[in-house]
Amino acid sequence: GDNTEMIASWKLCFSLMSICSLQCRVVSQKLHLEPLNSTVLQDSDVQFNATIQGDWEVTTWNVGGIQVLTVVNSLDSIIPSSDRFSARFCLNGSKGCVEFTIHNVSRTDAGDVVCTVQGYQPLKAQLYVQERGTVSILGGDVTKMQGEQAEFECLTTAWFPTPTISWTQNDQTVDSSLYNTTSLTDGDSFNSTTILKLTAVSNTRVKCLATLSALATPQSSSVYMVVGKL
Repeated sequence: GDNTEMIASWKLCFSLMSICSLQCRVVSQKLHLEPLNSTVLQDSDVQFNATIQGDWEVTTWNVGGIQVLTVVNSLDSIIPSSDRFSARFCLNGSKGCVEFTIHNVSRTDAGDVVCTVQGYQPLKAQLYVQERGTVSILGGDVTKMQGEQAEFECLTTAWFPTPTISWTQNDQTVDSSLYNTTSLTDGDSFNSTTILKLTAVSNTRVKCLATLSALATPQSSSVYMVVGKL
């Protein structure tokens, strides 16, 4: 009986030591991924940085559930699946940081970007890909007499997601109550029609603007309204 209790005690002690060793190793080895959320335009490049605290040998990157790049530390080897993916050691060549780049991002890349370092918990970032389409005010320049009502129709095509539409008159923002917008899906993108109604007062430049969160400057189309006096 005493021997059985002694063996059980040793097993418990060994288990506790193993757990402590594992926990200490996890604490000393940390993986940090940034950014955790990134929104970019289609055909642009996007970077993710993995900062690795502790020793490591192999890092892999997955995009859309597919492993696209492998980094082998000891060999200074970076193995991409295609030229659309690349990586480098950042922080002046320090191997504690790996910068991963997706080139010419496409809509199919959207979703999970997973960094896996052997011996660490994998980390996941979210990639959102937006697509810029076209903007056009139909009909071109118009001529109106003072006091007449003018109607302008702006068409945006092949955007993802639906863009935010606004209008300006001589570079001054037009009140949203003066126009209405409708959007329709077209395959995997969106088309929108916006109609603006203005009373002709004086010569003016009218501009329709479409923007997305990833678009630094709105895309626009403009026409002139020439106003004659009665």
